[in-house]
Amino acid sequence: MKENASNLFKMRRDGLEAIYGVKWLTMCLIAVDHLISIVNSGPISDGYTSDRVVRSFFGLFLVHNDLFVDTFFFLSGLLTFSAFTTYEKLPNPFLIIFKRYIRLIVALAVVIFYVCAVHTYTGNGPLWNKLVDLEIELCRKNWWLNLLMINNYVDTENMCLIISWYIPCDFHFFVITVFWFSIYKKYPKAGLIAASVMFMIALSLPGIITYLYRLSAVQIFTIEFLVNPRGSHDLHVLYIKSHARYATYLVGVLFGFIFAKYKAEGKLNTVSKVRL
Repeated sequence: MKENASNLFKMRRDGLEAIYGVKWLTMCLIAVDHLISIVNSGPISDGYTSDRVVRSFFGLFLVHNDLFVDTFFFLSGLLTFSAFTTYEKLPNPFLIIFKRYIRLIVALAVVIFYVCAVHTYTGNGPLWNKLVDLEIELCRKNWWLNLLMINNYVDTENMCLIISWYIPCDFHFFVITVFWFSIYKKYPKAGLIAASVMFMIALSLPGIITYLYRLSAVQIFTIEFLVNPRGSHDLHVLYIKSHARYATYLVGVLFGFIFAKYKAEGKLNTVSKVRL
């Protein structure tokens, strides 16, 4: 915690400075989209206008949380691979995975404890209990699934903190990438072949799942989805599943691979000066 706090406002001049701007912009867009979602899912909202907005050309770009989340997956993959390339010898994979687990789970456990034990006392009013009781009940029932990082696969209809689906996805991606990188360090050709196969499968799966389950080609956040996201079929079979979101993370890994290669060859300045 001390190390993270001291580095919070530091910028590393390592050739990836543009990421700071991308992260800031993505966080702003995510915050705006969730604010819109919360307002429109309340008891007093104009659902008709909301649906018209999200189905419009403008809405498909602005009210599109899944694309903004994919940006975070991309950045996670990029930074993970960039960190791996700094190791002359990769440490024990299980130790790295354990450290990553602790890094993610501590903050999540605090939030779950807050929801289970404190949240009910932090508000009041005639609709307060109706609003929070379901979330509290589900967290008291399935908190352990979150801590095991399987809440996006097991009993997803009763998921504790539905927005926490992102965390097990990121952890699953990290675990797979660690073992892949271990293979790549020992057997570079086999590692590249494995990465190519994983990339093709990850790119294909969302389209295959969408076709087999006859889902919408684009995730549309209608008023029905906002009011009851757990009732969305799309959410359970595609939106929150790690195997359906891995492609974006792998794009970040690929970008990190290219970045590390150019940086090692001293060509980073040449790349940064390319104008499109």
